[in-house]
Amino acid sequence: MTQSVAIVGSGGIGGLLAAVCAATTAAANTATTQETTPIVVTTPRSARRITAEGLRLTSPLFGDSTHEVRAVTQLEEPVDFTFITVKQPHLTDALRTIPAEYAGTVIPLLNGVDHMQVLRAQFDSLLAGSIHVESSRDQDGTIVHGCDFVRLTTSASLPPLFDARVTTITTPNQDELLWSKLAMLAPFALMTARYRIPLGEVLETRRQELEEVVGECAAVSVACGGPDTSSDAMGLYEEFEYGAKSSMLRDIEENRPTELDAIGGAVIRHAAAHGIIVPAVGRLVAEMEGII
Repeated sequence: MTQSVAIVGSGGIGGLLAAVCAATTAAANTATTQETTPIVVTTPRSARRITAEGLRLTSPLFGDSTHEVRAVTQLEEPVDFTFITVKQPHLTDALRTIPAEYAGTVIPLLNGVDHMQVLRAQFDSLLAGSIHVESSRDQDGTIVHGCDFVRLTTSASLPPLFDARVTTITTPNQDELLWSKLAMLAPFALMTARYRIPLGEVLETRRQELEEVVGECAAVSVACGGPDTSSDAMGLYEEFEYGAKSSMLRDIEENRPTELDAIGGAVIRHAAAHGIIVPAVGRLVAEMEGII
């Protein structure tokens, strides 16, 4: 049985998923293999490039490949699943390209937690989702997968839409799912972006401040129904390569809109709602608001 999938956005995350989805379709030559037909919904410029050149992927996990992928600027037919991979600053524009009657089950992979309320107002069938991966799009459009894993977590199980090397996890509790990522991501993103340095240098020169931010984010996560990440975050960061950069830092370097509000702003808002003081997070966000 063929499953149809729309992937909204063709950046690092959307491009990676589209390529992996297209590769799964090409390999669907046995009765036990799920065939998935991907449609990329993206900007006119990106749609023209993908149509003309294909979608190029370089990956330590999937290898180097180029895939023919259908790219459009507006979803004009029903699909079974829609993955929203754009970042929060681009969400409003992206939603105009996805008619609710065509979207099927919607799985947003945005950072943060507050986007779920916006999406519930537009779509009847909505799952929470998050993705753990390092992936970016080069200036020539090539998707650069920078790690040897892809972990996709959703609040309900999905059919096998992607290559089996994509690890899929089901976490029914939406708060646990979203906060488990945000509480880990926020310290990494805020510290690297504020000081314009990679994570390894943060660990060397600003470890105490990083630990303070980790503790504050973990406290907010617990208050919101998420996990206590205080004991795991630092160990996770130690496993990253020295030069690891957050997507927020990359956005600043490329003069693109950032997810400061979706990440740092969300922590501050939910902290205030629960009477939690987060001075380290607040300071970082305030300083960044003044310089970006």
